[in-house]
Amino acid sequence: GYGAIKNGKGEYKTFYESKLNFIKSLREHMKGLKDIDESVHEAALKVVEELKNHEHLFKPVLVHGDPPPGNGIITSNGELILIDWDNAGSGIWITEYAGLTYKGAYMWQSKLSEEERNEIIKRSFKNHYKGVNFDDPDLLDVVRLLQILTAYHSLVVHYFQHEDLQLYEIAKKRLAQLLIDK
Repeated sequence: GYGAIKNGKGEYKTFYESKLNFIKSLREHMKGLKDIDESVHEAALKVVEELKNHEHLFKPVLVHGDPPPGNGIITSNGELILIDWDNAGSGIWITEYAGLTYKGAYMWQSKLSEEERNEIIKRSFKNHYKGVNFDDPDLLDVVRLLQILTAYHSLVVHYFQHEDLQLYEIAKKRLAQLLIDK
């Protein structure tokens, strides 16, 4: 199953169910935000529906659940190590990859560029998920869709959890751009 692990199993039978419930809960959080248009919420739900078309690619695995910026280390030999697994759950590895590459702009207080960090992330996933073709159009589409959902989630994180209006505004702009590029 997918989602929070309860009695050794994910709480949802499909990835679609877990994402749909997650996006609905985020939408509830954002009810009071006057600067988020209803079309943004509808777009997030539509993305979840589009993910349903890729369900055949998904196999549940243990996922970190709260990837960097704060929960990752780049080693001196250029490997990514995820730390602090207290939000781990059952999901698909592509979610972690999409979240990490989306958050590349915010990750680690280092002198590496976002492009360099994303290359390290890609290499780390290639090394640990053998046989994955990062040029596969289906995989690229799933990553794009999941990055939209990550941006949507970032609105809640920056506004309510971190109370950082500057990052909230950046997240709104990134989400708008991802929806345009879609």
